[in-house]
Amino acid sequence: MRELIRIGTSYSHTRILKVMSIICRFAYDHDGEIIPTIDLSKIDSKVVSEIGQKYRRKEAVYNDYLKTSEAMGLLSTRKVPRYRLTDYGLLAVAGLDNNELSVFPLTSFEKAFYLQLLMRKDIDYLVPILSALHGFPELVEDALDVLFSDRSRLGPLIDIRSIFRKELSERIEQLHLAAEGMELRSTISRWERRTLNHRVSSRLFWLVEILSERELVMQDKEKAVQTFLRKTERLRDTLLELDFSFGSDLVVDEQFPRIYLKTHRQKPGREVNESLIQGEILNTIEKEWDRYSKLEPDIFGNRISALPFLLTTQIRLVLQNVEVPLSRIRLVFQKRMPNRGFILVWRDDFHSGFIERNN
Repeated sequence: MRELIRIGTSYSHTRILKVMSIICRFAYDHDGEIIPTIDLSKIDSKVVSEIGQKYRRKEAVYNDYLKTSEAMGLLSTRKVPRYRLTDYGLLAVAGLDNNELSVFPLTSFEKAFYLQLLMRKDIDYLVPILSALHGFPELVEDALDVLFSDRSRLGPLIDIRSIFRKELSERIEQLHLAAEGMELRSTISRWERRTLNHRVSSRLFWLVEILSERELVMQDKEKAVQTFLRKTERLRDTLLELDFSFGSDLVVDEQFPRIYLKTHRQKPGREVNESLIQGEILNTIEKEWDRYSKLEPDIFGNRISALPFLLTTQIRLVLQNVEVPLSRIRLVFQKRMPNRGFILVWRDDFHSGFIERNN
């Protein structure tokens, strides 16, 4: 069974996604330092105000965020006993708008990236939660209030656990991995009520933050709720069409653009040709090469990890309503970029590779 994202319990999960982006930026700026010993105030004063002010032990709050960032695949301690950025962590840094370390709001790039990341890391939760939301617009409205007002937590509207179990039981046969689905249901049945409510409500906040627009919430909350529910319904239906049995990375690499555009009811508005893809590749080189090469062992800055580069290019194309699988971006790069002095080497079995600059 795939490992589910494990999250701490000592803090509010509102706006955690932006906080994780900021933590990734701090890890990038201080590569190799022992991140857990650094106080929250050294990241950003707004973070302290938002997530640390109400807690006596700010270190515990911060450590929970670090653990969640590691579970999401943004940070790693695999090679050294310190938190280092992963390829996905670099993407979180790229999503920060103009390097602005502000807690609010998520940029369009961040929203697309974190939706993609949840599909990679948390698909076993994502589908049943998307199903459970329908029929309970008051729960979504309550979550919007928490995110975009001064309220600190969800009110006791309903028993999230009972709804989630019911929906999981009804929808489990729709999941392609029936055996894993049964194991997931068995695991959930053993969780305590408080723990399950906590796990589900956290993901509800993430989805609301990714799929809602602050401006619409402020103007017409009822419309914002209905818009969010329609998006989650389209997202759920699209995910149920896919087979994740061969791994979520392969599915997301190839299908994320289609999933994103269908969720937002957007149709590819531009012709997808090699010149368009090459143009965005060149744009990513210009904007991100120096950033991505900083963490590589090549002191001359001539080599970078291929995955964050390719995903950055793909997300930027998606935000232009262009639907391109990651494999096609790789092929265009390998066909057109050697003449410009760039070589891409990719290993499907490791889902990674590198790009080398020869000029």
